[in-house]
Amino acid sequence: PTIPLGLFRRRTFLMGALASMVFGWVGFSMGNFVPLFAQGVLGGTALTAGAVLLPNTLGWSVASAISGPFVRPLGYRRMSLIAFGFMLGAGVVLLQLDERSGLTEMAVAMALAGISCGILSPTLLLTIQNAVDPNQLGVATSLAMFLRTIGYSVGVSVMGAVLAGGLAVRLGSSIADPGSLLVAGAADNLDPTIVSQFHVALAGSMHSVFVVSFVITFIGIATAFGMTGWQERGTGGS
Repeated sequence: PTIPLGLFRRRTFLMGALASMVFGWVGFSMGNFVPLFAQGVLGGTALTAGAVLLPNTLGWSVASAISGPFVRPLGYRRMSLIAFGFMLGAGVVLLQLDERSGLTEMAVAMALAGISCGILSPTLLLTIQNAVDPNQLGVATSLAMFLRTIGYSVGVSVMGAVLAGGLAVRLGSSIADPGSLLVAGAADNLDPTIVSQFHVALAGSMHSVFVVSFVITFIGIATAFGMTGWQERGTGGS
């Protein structure tokens, strides 16, 4: 097979692989749903939706730049726990959001998520790379990237289904095309009651999405506890 399945018998490799999927699920998915909250629930524009991503980008860039040298002295477990701790903090902030929230809360959540992703990105890559023999380094590196993508794809699909299901239950047939209300100015000629109903329904559905993301983060924490300290390549346990 293209992927040597024997790699998954190594504990550090397996935990790193699972953590990479959680990273892809939670870390990348926030970039899809938080801007939607800013635009759909708070009535912001596309510019507003993009602005809430800025703290995430900055946090990711800074954390990624400074976290690499700390992986060896702190080890995979501590670094991953720190990162998932930031991600858990972001989840707590997101769970507090409702239709009365502001951009500040979302900016805080996205900054925490960005710091988490910036730490996890080099940490999990090193975890997987150093758990394999040198001749398997290419396979391990590509697999790490692939698992992040799988986590992101599955996460967006599952949480998108949760969002759609929540809107269907809360709105019923009162609004024929809820997506049209996300367009700037589309709600100006509608009954304010209907617009308010949409905002409340979307906020409630997004809360369910954030609950799923919050729960998945605990899987990442569990995988971090299963990791070890720094290990030289090929000594990732069995």
